[in-house]
Amino acid sequence: MQARNARWPVTANPHLLISRSTAGGVKPAGRSYVQSTVRRAGITAAELRADRLLGEAYASDGDPLRLTRLFGISDPTAIRYCAETSPRGYDGQRALEGAAGSAGRTESTSAST
Repeated sequence: MQARNARWPVTANPHLLISRSTAGGVKPAGRSYVQSTVRRAGITAAELRADRLLGEAYASDGDPLRLTRLFGISDPTAIRYCAETSPRGYDGQRALEGAAGSAGRTESTSAST
């Protein structure tokens, strides 16, 4: 991202990979450009996507909902990536219990007033 921002600091193009022909607009770079770019980097497009997913999982503190919205992936896939961000793995049940506990405190507070 640093190299992209250094090369095109004012582009409005939201895509991760952009080329000279797409930097001035909002269209994605073409398939051949993406393939040649990742080949030169010594990785595959799938590896690049997995790296971006995992990076976002870390940046969002393991929020699977954010991953599903950003990347359009399924819930189970997002949960698998989020599990990688924690040494204990993603505990969806614990997250649900925490949410229920918060709701319970709200209800008991409103019931006592």
